[in-house]
Amino acid sequence: MRLINCNEVYRLESFEASKVPKYAILSHTWEETAEGESAEVTFQDFESHLSTQRNDRGWKKIHQTCEQARSRGLDYIWIDSCCIDKTNTTEFSEAINSMFQWYSNAAVCLVYLSDWGETTLGPCRWFRRGWTLQELVAPCYVHFYNSEWNYIGSKDDANNERLARITGIDRELLGATSPEEIRHRLSRTPICQRMSWASRRETSKIEDEAYCLLGIFDIHMPLLYGEGEAAFIRLQQMIARTTNDLTIFAWKLQRNMVVKHNPRNIMRYDPISKRYGPGPLEAARPEPNDYHSILACSPREFMSGGRIRTSHTNYRIYNPEFSITNKGLKIDVPFSRTGPFDVKLLPLNCREEAEPPQIFERPVGVSLRWFGGDVYARADIDDLPDALGNCSKSKSQNKLYLALSVNHLYDAIGTLYRNSIRLPDLDKMHPGMTEKKVLPGYMWHKDERLFVTYGHQSPFGCISYRVPGHTNVIFRVFFGLKNGSPFLCLADPSSKFFPAFYELGGAFLARVRMPAAIVQTPRIEFTVGKKKQRTSVIVCGSFKGGKHNGEPIHDLVLSVEMKREEADSRASVPERSMPSARSHSVVTSHTTPPFERIGKWPLPTMGNSPVTDRGQTVTFDEAMDSFKRTGWIPPLVTPSEERPCTKSTEPTDTPLREVNLARINKKESRSGNIEQPGCRRTESNWCRVSYEEV
Repeated sequence: MRLINCNEVYRLESFEASKVPKYAILSHTWEETAEGESAEVTFQDFESHLSTQRNDRGWKKIHQTCEQARSRGLDYIWIDSCCIDKTNTTEFSEAINSMFQWYSNAAVCLVYLSDWGETTLGPCRWFRRGWTLQELVAPCYVHFYNSEWNYIGSKDDANNERLARITGIDRELLGATSPEEIRHRLSRTPICQRMSWASRRETSKIEDEAYCLLGIFDIHMPLLYGEGEAAFIRLQQMIARTTNDLTIFAWKLQRNMVVKHNPRNIMRYDPISKRYGPGPLEAARPEPNDYHSILACSPREFMSGGRIRTSHTNYRIYNPEFSITNKGLKIDVPFSRTGPFDVKLLPLNCREEAEPPQIFERPVGVSLRWFGGDVYARADIDDLPDALGNCSKSKSQNKLYLALSVNHLYDAIGTLYRNSIRLPDLDKMHPGMTEKKVLPGYMWHKDERLFVTYGHQSPFGCISYRVPGHTNVIFRVFFGLKNGSPFLCLADPSSKFFPAFYELGGAFLARVRMPAAIVQTPRIEFTVGKKKQRTSVIVCGSFKGGKHNGEPIHDLVLSVEMKREEADSRASVPERSMPSARSHSVVTSHTTPPFERIGKWPLPTMGNSPVTDRGQTVTFDEAMDSFKRTGWIPPLVTPSEERPCTKSTEPTDTPLREVNLARINKKESRSGNIEQPGCRRTESNWCRVSYEEV
C-alpha cells in the first residue's frame, strides 16, 4: 500500500500490510479541465513532481488534504488518483478489491465536496457517484468539507438523519463506530437494500457499476473491463455462491425507465413477426409480456429495494438453498400458482412497504414462466406480485432451474404445447377411478391434466387408472404420436405384454420412442371380483382435436362402462380359469369389435379375421371362446402390415394345450412370449396364434 508523506516534501512511501501506519484518506469526485481532460494528479505526475497548469487544482487538493491530516496528528494520507499505478493492471485490480478495507482501516475519511459551497449537507454530485458509496459506508469517521474546505459536519452527528434521507442507508449503519460493527450490520442488511443504495448512482464505465460494490458485499473477483453489464451479472452470481438471501431476486424495472439491455437477458414479443426474439439494442421501456433472466442487469433495477423488509434478522436460516449450474440457477422451494399452470410464483420470504406506508406490509415474490422441462424465466418484470393474495392455496415442492440467459428460449414459446395430449379425469365420472402413475413424470402436469410433449414428433407415455372398489386392480393407457398422428393402446389388468415397459419407468419412456410391438387397441373389456361378485368393465378410447394457449393439441377421450354380472352368467367358465384372490380375481375377455377409423390414423378391420384352431377356420369370437375355455389369453402382438409373420402358418390337427395362468405368470418372459414345455409357437400375426406338439 502506497501512502503520501505529509511532511514538508511530499513523497510516496510503500508499506507492507502489517506495517501500515495511521493515515487519513480522501474521498472526492474527479474533476476535469475546460478541455475535457482530467485535472487530477496521477501516479506518474507525482513521481515526476510535475506541476503544470493542467493539474494545479489537483495539487491544491493534495495540499489541503495534507493540512487537514497534520492538524489531526497524522503523517500520511491516501488518495486514489495518485497512490495507484493504473497502468499496472495487476496492481489496479488488487487495489479495487482492497479499497473497502483501506477505507475501513483509515483513522478518518475526509470528504471534499468540490461543487457544494453551502454550510450544511445537501444533494451534491458526491452523493450521485458510484465509487463514493463504499467511501461513505466503510470508514468509522467521515468528515465533510465544502468547496472552500470549510468543515460542515460528520456522518455520526446531527447529519446522520439527513444522510440517511439522502442516501437511503440505515441510520444504525451510518452511526457504527467500529469496522466489526460495520461489517456485522452490512451482513444483516438484505441484498436488495444494499443494491438500492447504488440504484441512483452513476459511474464513468458500465463495469464500475459492479466493481464499486465489491466491498459492500464482501466479494473479491477479477476486473474485466470490456464485458459490459456482464460484470454486474457476474457479481450477482458471486453473491449467490456465498448467501441464500432470496431478496437478490427482488428487482423490477420501473415502467417509466428507459433501459438498454443485452439480448442475452431479455426476450420481447414482436407484433409484426408474431414471435419472441431478443430485445432491442436501443434503449426502450419494459413491456408487460417481456421475459427476463432471473438476475438483474443493473443496480437501477433495485430502485424499490429500499422498501423491502425481512421478517427477522436470521431470515436466511429459513430460506432454501440455491446454486449456480450450467443449466441455470437451481432452487428447490415450494412454488405457488398464480394462474395458468405454466406460471408460478416464487415467494421471496420478505415484505414490501406500501406507498404511502400502511399498517400491513404485503409479502412479495417473483413470477416465473415455464419454458419446457424444468426451466423457468422471469415474467412480469415490472412488478413484484403479492405472494399471498394472488396465488392459489396449493403449493408444490419442485426442483427448478431459473434461466441465467434467455437467448436459447426464443423458439420454446411457439412449440411448447404443440402435439401435447390432454388426459381425462375419470374420477369425476366414476369416483375412485383415479390415476396411479403417469410416465414420464416430467412431462405430466397434473393441474391442467396435460401431457406436454415439447413439440416432439414421436412422444410416448403411459397412465394407469385404478378400478373403483379394487384399488390393487389397474388398467393402463399407452398413448403417444406415431408419424405425427395420435396413437392409443389400452391394456387390461391381465395383459402380460405391457408391464415390462411400465416397470422400466420414466427413464425408458423418455429415451425410447413408441415401441414397435405395441398395437392400437381402442377398446378393452375385463371383469373384476370373485365368483358371485363380479363386475364387467368396458373401456373405449379415441382422440379429438383441441387447443391450449392457441396451439393445437390432442384430447384423449375415454368412456368407461361398469356393470355387475349375474352369478349364473359365469357358470360356463371352468373353475381352473378363475385366478386366486391374491391375483385380484381378474378374468380378461378380449371381445374387441371391428376397429374403426379414429382421429387421423386408419386401423385394420379384424372382426372377421380367421383364427387357426384344430385345423379349422373359425371366427374371431369363436376363437376367443376357445381361449376362455383353455384359460389362456392371447398377447397383443405387432400387426401383420408392420411386421410380417415368417413362421409356419399351416393348420394343425393337434388340439391346443391347456395353459395355467399361474404358470404363465412365472414362465412368461419380459418380451411377452409364452414358453410352455411341449409346445412351440408356429404363428404370431395380429391375434392369429396356434400351437403344435414338439
